[in-house]
Amino acid sequence: MNPNPMNRSILLACSLLAASCGGGATTDGGDLDLGAGDLTLPGPTCRNGIQDVDESDVDCGGSCPPCVNGKACNSGEDCLSGFCEGGTCQRVVDLAWSVTADLGTPTGDMPMSTGGDMADASKLAFAAPVTYLPNATPNALAAADFNGDKKLDVAISDDSSQSDQPGHYSLFPGVGMGALGKAVTATTGVRPRRILAGDFNNDGRLDLVTLDGGVAGAGAVSVLANSGNGGFAANLDSPAGMSPMGFVAGDFNRDGKLDLAVSNDAPNGVQGKLTILLGDGKGGFHAGAALDAGFHPVQVAAADVNGDGKLDLVAAAAGDLPNDASSLTLFPGNGDGTFGASTKLAAPAAMTVTAGDLNGDGKIDLAFAHCCPSPTAGVLLGRGDGTFDAPISLSIPDSAGSIALADFDGDGRIDLAFQMTTTVAVLLGNGDGSFQRARSIVAGTSLLDLAAADMDGDGKPDLVVADYGSNAVEVLRNTTP
Repeated sequence: MNPNPMNRSILLACSLLAASCGGGATTDGGDLDLGAGDLTLPGPTCRNGIQDVDESDVDCGGSCPPCVNGKACNSGEDCLSGFCEGGTCQRVVDLAWSVTADLGTPTGDMPMSTGGDMADASKLAFAAPVTYLPNATPNALAAADFNGDKKLDVAISDDSSQSDQPGHYSLFPGVGMGALGKAVTATTGVRPRRILAGDFNNDGRLDLVTLDGGVAGAGAVSVLANSGNGGFAANLDSPAGMSPMGFVAGDFNRDGKLDLAVSNDAPNGVQGKLTILLGDGKGGFHAGAALDAGFHPVQVAAADVNGDGKLDLVAAAAGDLPNDASSLTLFPGNGDGTFGASTKLAAPAAMTVTAGDLNGDGKIDLAFAHCCPSPTAGVLLGRGDGTFDAPISLSIPDSAGSIALADFDGDGRIDLAFQMTTTVAVLLGNGDGSFQRARSIVAGTSLLDLAAADMDGDGKPDLVVADYGSNAVEVLRNTTP
């Protein structure tokens, strides 16, 4: 398995208002100053380690800063992602489009999601992409308000050098109406592959963390602490196991500090791992459990799958025939940073996975995809106890790198979007766990990551694309009426 970033591995294996922008200005590493933004620091009740006042979880939600994925929520306003499903903040990533064509026919042995006429794809529309050049080669991105000006900013990671020298990240400040300002670039760990936003030092400000390939495959996570005006301090690194591929944040031991789960690849014939990194609340981590995660684990999702109030993990592994086929594996959380005995789920093949409530019953479901030998995708509808109904097949036209869950057409039902090599396939949800046929548009030359976020503040999720092939970030505003 190629130890390059998750989305690039998939591509090679089977494969917001226009504004001018300039190249990124490079610093020598230290603090990165994003610039303007009047940041109002949270009150002491947002930093006392107790769920109080109107917080939806410990020190977040309500009048405190929004919660990261996996934290409890009462509405989307409580969540950094903007999406609250089943009382939990959910991950929302991927896509870029403006509906054009029907795609795909039923494939595979799973029951096919035929869909009905509930979702009206004709109303769905996105503006043409606006391109921003970061003076870097983006392989992953995160969208959030880092400087407190109520406009979403975009951060990217860049491993284009493929050397043992520090890699880079770039930050585009949001300037309003979905547009981005000039990127500023600074250093992070060696060979950054993925990037997340979250409050990792419990100061009430959103930090960045990159997942780094490291020297000779010795992975690390690099936390870049928000300095208070949207700038970031020099990276604080913690070991993250060998050949890291993907990661997810959540409070796995319920101590009010963000933890990480990292998927680690391994040579053929050797099981990969899920490495648990327990946060110290100061931006550092110490190693927790290392869980067998199947052969060539690629991606990991965190959610309360069994309804016990504790975060569980689901790992998607590419497989290593004849040793083992591709798999989805559930690790039930014990609530103390450890995990119970794992269970392989009845998914035919999965390299990517995301979790959310797809049918509106308040229980966590899974959407998954695989690349080889032919593109496959599907959903597992959760029963709320850690078990799932039989998988339902979804038809997609190409190999998927990431999956997004969001209501893009504003009908109150969750939709799916699958990021492909050059296009994104969108399947509108019918609200019952079934989906319409895929719709697709060309979105770039070599897509590695996408995010769904309300960039222009109109209440509709827009799309932000990391286009590795074009060395660009592109924003597509949601113009659905």
